[in-house]
Amino acid sequence: MRKEIQSQARLKEFKTTPAYTHLIEFIQGLAEAVAGKSLTDEVAVSPPVQCLLDDLEQMTIWVAELPPLQQAMRYGNKAFIAWHRRLCELSTAMATKLLGTRNAAADAGVSVEQASSELAEYLNDSFGNATRIDYGTGHELAFAAFLCAAERVGSFTADDRPALVLRVFQQYLELMRLLQSTYFLEPAGSHGVWGLDDYQHLCFFFGAAQLSQQREIAPSAVHDADLLEDGHKQWMYLAAVRFIRQVKKGPFREHSPYLSDISGVDGWLKIGVGLLRMYEVEVLGKFPVVQHLTFGKLLPWGDASSGGEGAGAAASGPAPSLGDTDAIRRGSYGTAPRSDLPDNRLAVLAKIQADKKAAAAAAAAAVAAAPADAGPPSA
Repeated sequence: MRKEIQSQARLKEFKTTPAYTHLIEFIQGLAEAVAGKSLTDEVAVSPPVQCLLDDLEQMTIWVAELPPLQQAMRYGNKAFIAWHRRLCELSTAMATKLLGTRNAAADAGVSVEQASSELAEYLNDSFGNATRIDYGTGHELAFAAFLCAAERVGSFTADDRPALVLRVFQQYLELMRLLQSTYFLEPAGSHGVWGLDDYQHLCFFFGAAQLSQQREIAPSAVHDADLLEDGHKQWMYLAAVRFIRQVKKGPFREHSPYLSDISGVDGWLKIGVGLLRMYEVEVLGKFPVVQHLTFGKLLPWGDASSGGEGAGAAASGPAPSLGDTDAIRRGSYGTAPRSDLPDNRLAVLAKIQADKKAAAAAAAAAVAAAPADAGPPSA
């Protein structure tokens, strides 16, 4: 496997690759598979899905076995290095076990050894970086790539997609929140008020899909603490917002202005459209995020005719037309025009800055209006 995105030119080329097409189509397919479904709905859990759930549960147990170290620094607890080392030691065996649940890879034109090696590399990158002790949307992307590659090699089928979101991805989110709160992982490449969230993006996209078929819970629910508490076990979007409110201090509209702003959008479907577009721009389209993504036979950079890395890759059916990413937006989250959810982050940021300037001006005016001869208060 190789890291192919080493320049802005290669980043632009990424959008024309089979890997990009497979990832976007897979992510959108996951969202469509859970439209209208809550986290508590019954879904079929196949042996491969259960195998992955068991591995995620085992990773959760490791956190208790490897408690945080006593250190001066608040962020970046070095006990995470040991946790991540254990993951890297066992990831290949986990991938091989996953492949064995359906005898995957045998009919996909790739050996079990090659498939397990590639899956393990994505899995190793899914939970943060052990050197920097950080986590961000690039690592979340690696987990999506792991799931996508596993489906392409035959471990999962399209019928598994509801469970991959409502069971596997949800358990992944819960594990990541545990890792963040235990080892205080730094946000990797956080945009602050510019970004949707310091750590993740897909939970909001999948969560918007879940909520898109109902009218009882409006996007404005993110401002209602009672609704967040009542609904976080059913709806991924509400759970994500609830977690943000738990770990961040201050008014929601200040520390999460983009989430606050889109809460005024008319309907979850429009939010889903905007979040997918934002994912392509802010995650798949950002060099610092995708430069670490690797490509091989399961998620190839080039096609078989190119003779490059990924030649002879497993195929799950005819690939959508390359070079035209709009062609693969054929589901519920691709039919709305791009102008439906304008990118108004600049306006939001300008409003925040204007409010701060107004507050500073008011404070300065109050100081200026104070009596000049007012001395310090007497003891």
